[in-house]
Amino acid sequence: MASYSKKPPEVSKRQFIIEGEGEGPSAEETAYIWRVNPSYRHVNNNIIIARIIGLGVLIIFYISTLYLLSSQLITSLIVGMVILILFLLVFNDQLVFFKILGLFSFRKIKKIDPFKNIVFGISEHSPSTVLISNKKELVHTALKLFRIEVIPESVKASTYYFIKALSEYKNMIKFTYQIIQTPYYSQISKGGSLRTDIYFCVFYTVKGLPSNNKFDRLRKKLDFLGHTLRSNFTGHFHHFKIVLLSGTALINGLRSYFFKTDSPLQDERASKKITLNFITKVIFCGGIIVFSSILLGLLKIPFLFILLIDLIVTILLVFLWWRESLYIISRKSALSKFIVVNPFYNTFFFKYRGISDTIFAHINNNLLVGIKMFSLAFTFPPSDCTKDSFIQSIMNHKISFGYTSINSPMLFSTFYDDNLKYLTEKERYNILNSHWRVQTTLDGISWLAKRAGMWRTMLNISAIEFKQIGSLDKNIILDLEEKLAFNAKILQSSFNSNFFNYRLVQLRRQKLISGIMCEILKNNEFTLTGTQLNYLVFQGSTLEYLIEVGSELKKGVTTKLPSEFNTPLHLENNIIMGNTINTEVYEEEMP
Repeated sequence: MASYSKKPPEVSKRQFIIEGEGEGPSAEETAYIWRVNPSYRHVNNNIIIARIIGLGVLIIFYISTLYLLSSQLITSLIVGMVILILFLLVFNDQLVFFKILGLFSFRKIKKIDPFKNIVFGISEHSPSTVLISNKKELVHTALKLFRIEVIPESVKASTYYFIKALSEYKNMIKFTYQIIQTPYYSQISKGGSLRTDIYFCVFYTVKGLPSNNKFDRLRKKLDFLGHTLRSNFTGHFHHFKIVLLSGTALINGLRSYFFKTDSPLQDERASKKITLNFITKVIFCGGIIVFSSILLGLLKIPFLFILLIDLIVTILLVFLWWRESLYIISRKSALSKFIVVNPFYNTFFFKYRGISDTIFAHINNNLLVGIKMFSLAFTFPPSDCTKDSFIQSIMNHKISFGYTSINSPMLFSTFYDDNLKYLTEKERYNILNSHWRVQTTLDGISWLAKRAGMWRTMLNISAIEFKQIGSLDKNIILDLEEKLAFNAKILQSSFNSNFFNYRLVQLRRQKLISGIMCEILKNNEFTLTGTQLNYLVFQGSTLEYLIEVGSELKKGVTTKLPSEFNTPLHLENNIIMGNTINTEVYEEEMP
């Protein structure tokens, strides 16, 4: 097994010690292991570096080749710069800089489409599975969505053991916990009743060329993850009722605070094969290949080598800069077992000039929605929080909000390589040099189990404001923005008052779009280059407080008094009157 000890004591063999009272780390020591919780930016630098290197090599090749042929350095540099500029303009949709630049506009209302490159599909074989496919980057995520429908009175869930079970090394299940509180549609203008939706979501991601076999494996893997989460929920959330959403209910769950739709339309964008952007890229890439071949031919390079180099350039262009072309080629067969839908067919997203921290949505031409969002960026021990008081404060102000925690368990080897420097001196000593130091893979598993695992957690909190309108104009938008800004300040103040030693940052521009996509898609794996948002590392024993289903949430969900009624596993009845109900999960059992 792998060794993790950097400075093992000088012993001739592994020391097995039976820990008695006073030996080994105490519960208090287990709780306080950090100097400061690790905080990272969710970004994949590898693909960015590969693109920069690939483009740099191509431009250097053109400049050096032209110089060898013409001996004109200035001319060669000018041609190289022209090709570079054209390349960046043609593939501007792959660059974060151009995405941010695109948010600036002289127009007051700037249309945006967060889901332009996302294809949604409901599995025909399993209507409870939704496929979220990023056609531009060939990232395919499938998810199952569960909603809590009943919370029992006077029963507290075993959240710690639920987290521990999901982090177990044979499971390692990523999940999302989400609270969405919005007014009932009929009560928007009255400022009346609010409804609360509490979701648990499991998701799994694959990358590469889409195919039937790949999506079938993805669906089967997700079925296993869904069964595992539901089994653990049943075992640790006694007398709660959780429902697996499917079909239209699943689509409405993705819509989150955009209200339900009765019939999600087929996504017309998914059927479009040829666009102006596609034709432009075909012409440009063809020009690159032809120009490269001409230069190589002038250098008297053998024809077979020219073909080989052209093939390499084509592969680099496609896989680094134009992966969407592969999706277009294989899309029809890969999506043959999915019903392609568009959850946001009636929603117009836009930014308003001068307001960088709000995204607006115009729904069905009669409802205006504004969204501001905060992301957790920093915390240090003790990571105490009173989440119930936070929820109570928001509910008292009747603020519509979203609370989304996306959580991924870590292997000990990953934790060891990336986060050892953030530990206290005492905890580093325990891992590296103490009698119960971590020396084997089994030691690492045991160390994680004592803490209910180590989790990468991205926490986003949003303030939402609604207004029914007849037409969209400046005064209506600014009026909604004023109310939303006030509610966002209350939301942030309530968080600061109840989440001690935590710090939020407000999201703006491209990060705000990423945050909203995370909240709606219920995961942060929908892009190859990362969301650019922060995530932190928590012990499961701390994560427990961030995803606890508190008593205040009962105000927005059906509640029932818990009761026990055990039914035999088999009954021989000549006359069937009905079914018994399992009061642990509120489901039918034996007839």
